[in-house]
Amino acid sequence: MEHIWNITLKKSYLNTADDKTYTACVMSRRDTLHNADVADDLSSRGMGNREQILAVLNARDEFVREKLSDGNSFADSNIRLFPVVKGKWRGKGKKEKGESMKCTVSIVCQKPLLEVLASVKLHVLGEKGLRCFLGSFIDLERDMKSGEACTDDTLQFKCKDAKILDSADEEQGFFLLAEDGTERKARLVTNTPSLLTVRLPSDIAEGVYTPIVRTRYNSKGGALSSLRTIQGKYPVRIVPFL
Repeated sequence: MEHIWNITLKKSYLNTADDKTYTACVMSRRDTLHNADVADDLSSRGMGNREQILAVLNARDEFVREKLSDGNSFADSNIRLFPVVKGKWRGKGKKEKGESMKCTVSIVCQKPLLEVLASVKLHVLGEKGLRCFLGSFIDLERDMKSGEACTDDTLQFKCKDAKILDSADEEQGFFLLAEDGTERKARLVTNTPSLLTVRLPSDIAEGVYTPIVRTRYNSKGGALSSLRTIQGKYPVRIVPFL
């Protein structure tokens, strides 16, 4: 199975002599997964009752917390946790403790996880937008704000400085990023810095998509030297005709 991380690039100012240095920001495709998601997956594969699996996972978490609080290390096939103390200790006495002292844990990746991470491919979406945003949207066809839409619907997004400078440029535009890393480009209807209206493709598949704008628009005039990527705050869920 191929693993892909979508990343945006943010200009780094640590090295002022080099204006081409960037740091990468990983774009999450979905909300954080929890024990309930693991239980759903395992039960769907016939590996036990969902509630029983979830109870075991939660009991494991409690076990790990208790052992770590006693000063033990803990390791599974993915990570190793070990206790550390951060801060400066005041004095040499056993009972003395600085106000900034903090008990916490450090995390180290185990070999199986490192091997998987080594195979991850990076898909660069462009430079991350600063002081820009692509916010909530409404389905104009159905006057809905539920986050759901159907193929060929028209969606209107609130935004800031998300105007597409050149819609004829294939790199610029409004894109829908699927969970498998593929993208579809939507047709622009309204294109202003504060409001974007797009028409969804008529053949777009059902699923959850991340709205993304790529543009060279510069609110101060002219064009940006590199593409700016603005990730939508809310996903678009394509569903069957309502």
